[in-house]
Parts: sequence; structure tokens; C-alpha cells
Amino acid sequence: MTFVFDELVWVTKAGAKPEDIHPDDQADIDWLRSALPELAHWGDLAIMGAFGAYSEACQAISWTDWAIGRPELSGHFLGYVYGVQTGAIAKGGNCGLDDAEAERIAAQRPWAEEKP
Repeated sequence: MTFVFDELVWVTKAGAKPEDIHPDDQADIDWLRSALPELAHWGDLAIMGAFGAYSEACQAISWTDWAIGRPELSGHFLGYVYGVQTGAIAKGGNCGLDDAEAERIAAQRPWAEEKP
């Protein structure tokens, strides 16, 4: 059994309507979903919330748009999401201080390991 990323760590089941998301942000969300198949089952609002939290906690800005299109940085995002879900990284972030831990987790890719 493999690790399943849980979008409910980031949102309730309410979801988002298409008009709630700016077209530029929608393009970023679509890219993240295609680049990270582990999050393919997530809704737009969950990806947007998690990426916004990653941006603040690891990059100390509100939206890391320059990471879009860069697989190595999207991998750090996935490391951050994994770290928050498992408790290795505190949800809410430390304004730029969580990047090293997210990068370390991303390099190890523990979510890809088979679990008994």
C-alpha cells in the first residue's frame, strides 16, 4: 500500500467554484496537478491552499509562481505537503524556514515506498 496524500488536511469538502479562482492561478494549479500525479485526485482549492501555505512557509512569499514549471521546486512542494500531513512539518509554517525540511523530504520521496 502506498501513501495517499489527503486533501482534507488543507480544505473542507466545500470545494471551490470556477469563478473563485483567478485564471492565472488556475493555470498554476493545472500545471501542479499534471506535474504531481500524487495530487491528481485533489480539487483546485486544496492544491491552491497547500501551494499558498508552501509558498509562505518555505519561500516567505504568498505565491511561488516562479516555481511553476520547475519540477525540482514542485518536488519540494510535495515534500512540504507530505511533511505537514505526517507531522514532520508544522502546518502554518515558519515564514521561509521550512524549505530545508521540505527539500530533505522531497529528496527521500518516502511517499513512493511500499508500506506493508
